[in-house]
Amino acid sequence: MGLTIIIWAESKGNPILQHLGLSQAMGNMEGKETRFGTNMSAFFTEITTAFTTGSVNNMHDSLTPLSGGIAMINMMLNLVFGGKGVGLMNMILYVLLTVFICG
Repeated sequence: MGLTIIIWAESKGNPILQHLGLSQAMGNMEGKETRFGTNMSAFFTEITTAFTTGSVNNMHDSLTPLSGGIAMINMMLNLVFGGKGVGLMNMILYVLLTVFICG
């Protein structure tokens, strides 16, 4: 579900750059690897943030706000089976966060 949202948001481009006269026909290409384009960069963003691989082929800082939000949710949840940090450490983090909020 996150992948479809990221692809949709990145393919629309940046409306501010559109008003400045820059072509957004290829989508939001700021910070992307030009060999892969927006679709494969969106796919890689979803995979690398959900699995915590530590590798990037685009700058998460230059994503559109909706795409960046999905990437940050993936980084926070970190629930994909087989990724780093899944398990006891993640559960302890959520317990500490819950105790802090409830306290």
